[in-house]
Amino acid sequence: MGKSRVKNTALNSVVGIINYILIIFASFAVRKVFAARLGEEYLGLSSLFSSIITFLSLTELGLGSAMVFFLYQPIHEQDHEKIGKYLLFYKRAYLLIAGIILLLGTATAFVIPFFAETEVAQREVIIYFLLYVINSSASYTFAYKKSILYADQNSKVVTIVHGTTKILSIILQTVLLLCTESFLSYIIVMIAFTVLDNVICTLYVNRHYPYVKQKVTERLSKDEKKMFFGKVMPVFLQNLCSTIVVSSDSIITSAMFSVALVGLYSNYTLITQTLKTLYSQVFSAFTNSFGNLAVAEERPKCLQVYERTMFVAFFITCFCCSCFITLIQPFITLFFGGSFVLPIEIAIAICCNYYFISMNVPAVSVQNATALHRKDTWVMVVQAALNIGLSILLGWYMGLIGVVLATAISTLVCPFISKEYVIYKHFFGVSPKKQYLRQLAYFIITVIVCAASYAIFNLLITKVAIWVFVLQMLGAVAFALIAMTVMFCRTENFKYFVDMVKRFLRRGKKEEQKEVKELE
Repeated sequence: MGKSRVKNTALNSVVGIINYILIIFASFAVRKVFAARLGEEYLGLSSLFSSIITFLSLTELGLGSAMVFFLYQPIHEQDHEKIGKYLLFYKRAYLLIAGIILLLGTATAFVIPFFAETEVAQREVIIYFLLYVINSSASYTFAYKKSILYADQNSKVVTIVHGTTKILSIILQTVLLLCTESFLSYIIVMIAFTVLDNVICTLYVNRHYPYVKQKVTERLSKDEKKMFFGKVMPVFLQNLCSTIVVSSDSIITSAMFSVALVGLYSNYTLITQTLKTLYSQVFSAFTNSFGNLAVAEERPKCLQVYERTMFVAFFITCFCCSCFITLIQPFITLFFGGSFVLPIEIAIAICCNYYFISMNVPAVSVQNATALHRKDTWVMVVQAALNIGLSILLGWYMGLIGVVLATAISTLVCPFISKEYVIYKHFFGVSPKKQYLRQLAYFIITVIVCAASYAIFNLLITKVAIWVFVLQMLGAVAFALIAMTVMFCRTENFKYFVDMVKRFLRRGKKEEQKEVKELE
């Protein structure tokens, strides 16, 4: 069991990372063409629509993560009848959700022109947004069967299919933008490939999990539904509050300032979002693996795995923050042009926001895997209210940087502290004090590494050119890796991490047997 769990986690993570690296390059290419052909206004509208759609998608209520949790045990026990009951329930729920999103989106479309300050005609804004709504609604078509792949630690299939369809859609969108300069054709392609993504995953599940095609004669009992929704509601509240924190920035910026500024801001957040997506590939696999681990192992073993995972999270986050703060300004200048560059203070605030969110992911993963959402739901509600209040207040006095800082502050004050407390007290059964001190040390180290990298490669090198940027990039990557290695090379967590990577790369039979002995 241990070998399979570790191997699946590593394989799912690597496939996800490779997949999204390809998507990164393709996404920036189409964004470059998008900005050049359609301009800041349409770029801002696209970002604003995505943020609003994220809110509408909250009608999903967290069914996805709850479904995966409830499928762990029946898949482990090969209880096909129970799996079928849950999938039928999930299917009906998702069809209802798709309809609700369509209705809410249609109603919202006629309100958008009142808070979206843009030069684009209102009629066009409404039509474009309605198409985004259709795309969101279509994304729930057949999506329920993907839960089988996540719960069975086979998420690499979803990742590969999504990556392939995404890259193909980006290629076609780029060609159409170059040839027609049409935002409408851009959206239509997006809808078509969203449907194709779900259809391919459904066909894969039907072929490799044939029991899902069997007719289900029983439905979930009232007690089972009660238990299910008892898990879903805390997840829904957590998702609602998290979405308010993450997605409200674009909406507030549009309402207080302009859609064009949303477009400039979105270039920066696209990069941090891309980093989060890469990062989440590791921890989405970790969530599924930890759910499996929590069923099979004792708490001390789970705690050891978590603390090692926290070090991996810190290593990745510190590296990404250092490279982001060093390279973001010259990258935006070279890729989009000097007129798209925001002040460095805003970039630093975005980086802080990224750090706190990323370093909170392992705790969130454990909470998702162990269904402890109810324990700190009220904290998430406080965070959402605090974020909106601070965003408006600081945005009024400080501008865009105030809106971004509000998100970082609310994340630090609320979930960054509460989630560690919840999992340490209610799952691991130990005090979180050492973890808080560890988090403080990690943050201080990250600040030092980022400041040193920025001073070396930005303050000392001021020329903007492609060959200079390549040198800055190589230098920033090397500096971050060397600095982190020098500081942690003697620690057990670092040695374990390096050894784990080596074992995975070799992937030999002897190494796998040795891995089982060491971990089990």
